[in-house]
Amino acid sequence: NAGYDLSFKGYDRNNGTIAFEKEDWAEWYEYWINQQPQRFYAYVMRKKDHLPLGEVCVHEDAENGWHETGVVIEAKYRSMGYGKQALFLLMRHAFYDMGVKEMHNTFENERYPAFAMHMECGFLHLGTHDGIVELICGKPAFERFRQNRLNPRRLKEEDLDDVLELYRTNPHYFELCPPSPSEETVKNDMSALPEGTDPLHKHFIGWYEMKRLVGVCDLIEYYPDEDTLWIGLFMIKGTHQREGLGTAVFEKLCAELAGKFARIMLGCYESNTEGIAFWKQCGFEISRVNKEGIVLMEKQLPSQGECDS
Repeated sequence: NAGYDLSFKGYDRNNGTIAFEKEDWAEWYEYWINQQPQRFYAYVMRKKDHLPLGEVCVHEDAENGWHETGVVIEAKYRSMGYGKQALFLLMRHAFYDMGVKEMHNTFENERYPAFAMHMECGFLHLGTHDGIVELICGKPAFERFRQNRLNPRRLKEEDLDDVLELYRTNPHYFELCPPSPSEETVKNDMSALPEGTDPLHKHFIGWYEMKRLVGVCDLIEYYPDEDTLWIGLFMIKGTHQREGLGTAVFEKLCAELAGKFARIMLGCYESNTEGIAFWKQCGFEISRVNKEGIVLMEKQLPSQGECDS
């Protein structure tokens, strides 16, 4: 970051560093730490080896009603995608944990990688004035961005550890629906089929966001009849729930199924009140409760013609 005309105390234009003297540490800490929702600061750490890569922050601009955004990745780790991932995680935290309404940023227009990174995470370009780019993103735009970037992929045995990690973020579900998650239960979920069902009609799908597994669903085609798709399992990573991802995944799934099946069916334990409430919000209706205490639910799908119109 050398060569810019910045007014920060201790900034060295020749090497781009800002002196951070020890006598300033306590004041800085008091200003930034435990100050949400006005301010937030965090290190960017690489998950596999806990290596610090940079830092992120947001701070409130009360006059304009938005939060200013900051992402800094150490020079030797740039152009590796870490900045984009750090910005995305910061946006998730700001919108869902801090209640931020809009995130805003400005920087020099020659910083092309920074501009691209923000645009790829859902920011809108407000304009460029006197060589300064101005960008903004609200929560609805961020959620549309997330929905458009969800990618499904058939899961295989080499994905077992990732699925098990996701399962373990939902302990309440497995209290209601034992046994507790393990390698064996994941393997069973990947292969289990109702008696007489063709294995080619089973699809154990993972949903990925920024290359991370955030959801799984077990789909069985033509069960219990040729007009129906059965959802055997549908789970969003516990740390990503109440962010609209479950609804987004299901909407994408419905869009792909329209015209292929007349309905979707599934079963929930009566005790799984949160699950039943979610599926009702998605348009499912209760058809009956069987003797094992399973609530059977179904949703009618539009025909291809209805969808196109």
